[in-house]
Amino acid sequence: MKDVNQDTSETETLLNEWGKWARMGLGLNIGRGDSNNVYFINDDMALLIDRLVAELKRDRPLLASIVVMYYRSDYNYPMLANALKIGETKARSLHKSAICWIDGALVGFTLEVNIA
Repeated sequence: MKDVNQDTSETETLLNEWGKWARMGLGLNIGRGDSNNVYFINDDMALLIDRLVAELKRDRPLLASIVVMYYRSDYNYPMLANALKIGETKARSLHKSAICWIDGALVGFTLEVNIA
């Protein structure tokens, strides 16, 4: 079997923007001196990502926790590994799995909209 490499950079960008959007909505970015107070995602797309993260939480709670910690709470891999009491390599692998799940759900959602 051949390995399939899917480019998930657009999904990662969406997740980064969703994280900024969510932090602003929760008031967690107030007082930050860097450019993290600006996000380039519209509310409709952010709400879609929010919905997909909620569905991920129902299906794979660990992956959803990783998405929330990494993108909304701004954790890095060592912090993820420490919080989840796993190795850093495992944290990276689970993070990639979460991105792929969201990416697949986005593709599925796009297909639903195009077919309807």
